[in-house]
Amino acid sequence: MTIIFISKHGTKIGKHQQRITLSNYVDGTFQEEIPTTNLEEIIIEANVSISTQAIKLLANQGVPVLFLERNSPVAILHPEIAHGTVEVRRQQLLAYYDKRGVEFANQIVKAGIKNKVILIKKTTKRRNLNQKAIEKINFSIQKIEKLIQKLPVKASQISLAREVLFGIEGEAAKNYFQAFKEILDHEWKFEGRNRRPPKDPINSMLSYGYAILYSKIFSATIIAGLEPFAGFLHTDKSGKPSLALDLIEEFRQAIVDKVILKITGKKLLTPEDFEVTNKGCLLSQKAKKTLAEQIYNELERKILTPNGKLSIKDVFVLQARKAGKFFRRLTTSYHPYIIQ
Repeated sequence: MTIIFISKHGTKIGKHQQRITLSNYVDGTFQEEIPTTNLEEIIIEANVSISTQAIKLLANQGVPVLFLERNSPVAILHPEIAHGTVEVRRQQLLAYYDKRGVEFANQIVKAGIKNKVILIKKTTKRRNLNQKAIEKINFSIQKIEKLIQKLPVKASQISLAREVLFGIEGEAAKNYFQAFKEILDHEWKFEGRNRRPPKDPINSMLSYGYAILYSKIFSATIIAGLEPFAGFLHTDKSGKPSLALDLIEEFRQAIVDKVILKITGKKLLTPEDFEVTNKGCLLSQKAKKTLAEQIYNELERKILTPNGKLSIKDVFVLQARKAGKFFRRLTTSYHPYIIQ
């Protein structure tokens, strides 16, 4: 699969036959021509222009365009997809006001906690860590596992349970990144999660990776006929795809965090591939390319599911459809994705 990164201001995205063309829209200087065959996604981080014909070609080929600003997604241009039965969206909206929304949010938080523990345990076994680091990791794991005992949070509707759920999730994340820190070599200078802007290479990779993941989950909600802007754990806000952000929670460790631990462990990147400025930490083109390629490789990995062998990116759609069935009361509970 091919991913196009555009970070140069003044780029014009056009079309020639079944190819996407890149040129300078000021002087028309030709840069590149890329076939849409096997084109997975276009990621834009600069001021560009894109022709109507290019948009139509990308839509026909099912290629989304992700717009980023400072490693955060600001828009997605995705193909027009059949939105499924309107009953899915009606029931999703109604679930906000009853226990379905509470059940869904509880399961999302629980899956996130379980996946944090699984990833840390698996990675620790594969690394040659000193005893002090292992003790710190085990202490963090114990604190995370205790938080599962606080679930489920019971309430008549999600607005009455959200604050408690976020508190549990936040405590789990805090301890998780303490363990994450112990796995990494000291050269990465990671002290915990920060963003807007990320201040170090690890946080920069986390933000960039989550932005890629977000685009895939967003598309999955659309394919499943769900309303991506009507979530449960994440609050409603104009322009905020809260359901997509809900569903991301069960995949962060399985995809992005796992890839970052692989990249750092195998030294596919080093801290020298990043630039720390007063505006935050910036990824080099090499860092962006390496991280994205590793994430897309993981998305293509096939795993065994009740529906047979599926790629991870197809599992996104499977989970979104499971959520839709739960909202419609076709199933009695929602079963989130747990790392295999």
